[in-house]
Amino acid sequence: MVMSTKQDEHGHGFQLKDLNGNENGALFHAIYFIDEFTGSLLVSRNNPYTTGFFAEKKEDLISSFLSAMNMFINEIKKDGLREEIQEINFKDTRLLYQRKGRILCIGISNKQDLEVERALLNKIMNDFYYRFEIQINTFNGVIDPAIQRYSHELERFLMTTLR
Repeated sequence: MVMSTKQDEHGHGFQLKDLNGNENGALFHAIYFIDEFTGSLLVSRNNPYTTGFFAEKKEDLISSFLSAMNMFINEIKKDGLREEIQEINFKDTRLLYQRKGRILCIGISNKQDLEVERALLNKIMNDFYYRFEIQINTFNGVIDPAIQRYSHELERFLMTTLR
């Protein structure tokens, strides 16, 4: 594994351990960025080394479901206070939710280490949010091409491993 630091022109950066094609150590199967106000999928990426997890690309369907779960939790809350999903656990899979402003970042993990997964998802969220804060806050339904290109950065995050 190689540790690398990548920074963009604004000084945003992150450290990654490269997976080198080993799917067993990958922390995330997929990552989604959703505009919470509109439910629009801004960008997503499936892990290219996690074979068999997604039979077909159905990002819009998956992101709509994940967004609806978040809205459902807020609707059933009776005291009027905002409630947020932190995670949803299945036998071998965990859905982690991270929110910043109007953006939901959702990572689908294979339940290796909750603390590490949450820390990485937080780094991913901050990297995305601060790169595209202006586009996010002025989002009008048209996804900026720079945001769409962020899927290449997501691929690097998806290849992050504990090993």
